[in-house]
Amino acid sequence: MCDLGLDGDSSICNQQYCSVCGIIKSGFSPKMDGISTLSTSLRAHMAFPEEIEEEFKFMNVKRAMLVCRVVAGRVGGDVEEDIAKQDRGSDSVLGSGGSGIHTRVDEEELLVFNPRAVLPCFVIVYTV
Repeated sequence: MCDLGLDGDSSICNQQYCSVCGIIKSGFSPKMDGISTLSTSLRAHMAFPEEIEEEFKFMNVKRAMLVCRVVAGRVGGDVEEDIAKQDRGSDSVLGSGGSGIHTRVDEEELLVFNPRAVLPCFVIVYTV
């Protein structure tokens, strides 16, 4: 297990499956269809599925939240159209309430297509 945040430890690990330390070291993956950014810590906390949280509750797992600086660039409004385009006309898309294939995008979410436009600044490690 990663020790980031344990007893004030701020060193990042080299574990293959530690997503937080991997993102801090190398940034977000360019293979993704977009990086979902949320406007508040509560929205980010609630985005984690409750079923998974319950499944791992017995392990007393800590959670980590990345606070990032986001460069939105050219912001589009039609999620499905912008994601479907090969040559996207926008750098990011504002959530529009949820219909169609991308219902996870809501009005407080910005989907950013360029991984270099989402810069991790802080890590918050907490327990539920």
